[in-house]
Amino acid sequence: MKYFPYSLVAAANDWEESPALTMAEAEIALTKAFKDYFQQLESLRGRVSQAAWEFFRNGSGERGLHDARLLNFTIGDGLSYVPDGSAHYRLNRQAAEARIEFINYEQTFHYQFRATGIRRSTSTFEADDFYPKRRFGDLYVYELTVSEDHHLGLGFLFADGAEISLEFRKLIFRRSRLRRRYPINAMYD
Repeated sequence: MKYFPYSLVAAANDWEESPALTMAEAEIALTKAFKDYFQQLESLRGRVSQAAWEFFRNGSGERGLHDARLLNFTIGDGLSYVPDGSAHYRLNRQAAEARIEFINYEQTFHYQFRATGIRRSTSTFEADDFYPKRRFGDLYVYELTVSEDHHLGLGFLFADGAEISLEFRKLIFRRSRLRRRYPINAMYD
């Protein structure tokens, strides 16, 4: 994460003590990071779809991903290939791409991010042994950034410290509304 490293987010939220920053200093630094992030986001207008840019600039509350849950993170050379024996896999024609899917906290929107022209991918996940069910948990913050050599960067930081980061050429963003047919409290069962 370029603007929102876990050390800063954790210190600003008093999740962990930071030897370098007090909580008040971290809160000020995090506020400045958001300001700097939104300023650089202006340079991405036109490099991604209007819907994607609006999401990263204004997505919050129910239309954002704070406290969202990761449904799927897939990366590979042949994500569109169906290995059913009906067609050959073209060894020298496939390109790396990644797909990431979330459901928002209210379970009213499904978000899909597809990145093509992958240059770099990193994922860190370390399960807390205290919990019997290991999970990524709540998404805390996400960012879309300019990377070197005309690439874009996409990062997702989870409250437990897990992180997914991609560097790529093109982003395809989709958000679809879900018609929830169950009571909101059912998600806690």
